[in-house]
Amino acid sequence: MPATLRRAAAVAAMAPDNLGDAFVQIAFIAAVYDRASPSQRAALRVAAAGEAGLLRRARSRKTGTTTAVYRAEEQGIESDPEFPYAVVCETHGTIVCVGTRRQAFDTAPDPTQFCDDCRAAEARPPAE
Repeated sequence: MPATLRRAAAVAAMAPDNLGDAFVQIAFIAAVYDRASPSQRAALRVAAAGEAGLLRRARSRKTGTTTAVYRAEEQGIESDPEFPYAVVCETHGTIVCVGTRRQAFDTAPDPTQFCDDCRAAEARPPAE
């Protein structure tokens, strides 16, 4: 499945030339998507988003804000070569660069670790 998944991700990232190609593209991706695991489905959705360097986008369960993990250089985010991954709170525009993909994926679910606005919102008492 991984080779097929890579092909499907490449197809998902392409812009079809005409309507016939679009239908073929959709049919191929749908066939792969149907048999894919949840993580493979997430990879296909990221590929279809067509954003440079995007590895994962999700809504934080803790804050309700949207966070994303990017390869900083591909997205055009200026970072030190030692910190090639960028974690972004897309709701507030806060960015933190980290050294490994694992660090990025561990940081993204809780934007209060790096976003002052999320921390401030969490500290406010709930409205009654």
